[in-house]
Amino acid sequence: MNLSGAHRWEVAEFVAVHKPAHTYREIAALVAAQWNGGTDVPTKNQMIAAYRDLPKLRAAHKDSAPVVTPIKSEPQRTVDTLPLSPPMPPDTIVPSVQNGLMLPGDLTFDDLVKIADVLRGALDHSDPVVDHQEMTLGDGGPVGIVFASCPHLGGRYTNHKAIRDMLDRALLIPNLYWAPLGDDIEGYLAGFADASSVHEQAMNVDLQLLMLRAMLIKIAGAGRLLFGTASQHGGKWWEKRGSNPIKDAYRGVGVPWFDGQAYLKLHVGSQVYQVAVAHEFPGHSMYNQLHPHARALRWDYPMADVIVQGDKHTYAVSEVTSYIREFDAGNRASPFTWFVQTGTAKTGLDKYTVKRWPHGIMEWPILIFEEDDHNIECTRHWRTVSAWLDQSDTRKVA
Repeated sequence: MNLSGAHRWEVAEFVAVHKPAHTYREIAALVAAQWNGGTDVPTKNQMIAAYRDLPKLRAAHKDSAPVVTPIKSEPQRTVDTLPLSPPMPPDTIVPSVQNGLMLPGDLTFDDLVKIADVLRGALDHSDPVVDHQEMTLGDGGPVGIVFASCPHLGGRYTNHKAIRDMLDRALLIPNLYWAPLGDDIEGYLAGFADASSVHEQAMNVDLQLLMLRAMLIKIAGAGRLLFGTASQHGGKWWEKRGSNPIKDAYRGVGVPWFDGQAYLKLHVGSQVYQVAVAHEFPGHSMYNQLHPHARALRWDYPMADVIVQGDKHTYAVSEVTSYIREFDAGNRASPFTWFVQTGTAKTGLDKYTVKRWPHGIMEWPILIFEEDDHNIECTRHWRTVSAWLDQSDTRKVA
């Protein structure tokens, strides 16, 4: 019996699943004799039924189908003692089965390595994973960066007007950039543990995404958007769906997306600044709001000028001395590091976070990077920002 290519695959699937000790040719012949008058190609369901009643079929059709004696299993057999199967005719070649995957018999390991490399490259192109980025900012003078975290767009307890007002104020000042640190939308999907959080969102998730895209277009259109950052509300819950529309929104306006922690190398005039960013660094302390930053400096970013995170909905900043001997030896550009913890626009007392999270405060600190001296100023006062970047705009932003 010669089986077509499609049916050879179907039979091979049956063999791979049930792993009988006999060959599928015997089962196919028994099926043909029992149900198909000896001519039709068996289906997979017929093969399964025949395998289930194999002894009865063998007895009923012992003259019409070859009987193959199964090889009895032996304990602790080695590769050297396993019997070799004779080659099968071309029309009955069963595809290779490896970890449940059936592969054409003529594919070699080298072929599969090449295929894997091509597919990996395609995925890297469509869904890049970035953990460092080099940027040149400004037009020769100092530059500022607003580190904005946790806007929670579309949430019932989000201060949307404050977001709009701060963004409009920032866009009035030259050389002031916007650096989001995640939780861009409220983003509660159906199935979230607290059902009330899903139902009481001011906007449904589709409208939240629309609002985010409009905001990104506004900032990127002014040339001020630096990157996007992964977070819990900002895409993590979409992992179950196999896609991340928030990452797509950021990449759609032409800026890099960080799926976790990232290290920035910022060129500002003659200076190069090292900035570590994340929605949330590892570590927690009930006594020190900046513990994750200190831990990141110690274990991951010893050369950082700034370590900044969001997530906690609280505000804290501190400039500390770090690795002074490295500075003395010329390895660090400065003996100082800024630890920066950003706030949130979700400032209402919502019924979910009020149970165990701190009251949110909308403080998004602005860091000023000097262009001709390795110096950083951190402030939350807009008059200070305007004085550094464009004093003529003081009346507009006061």
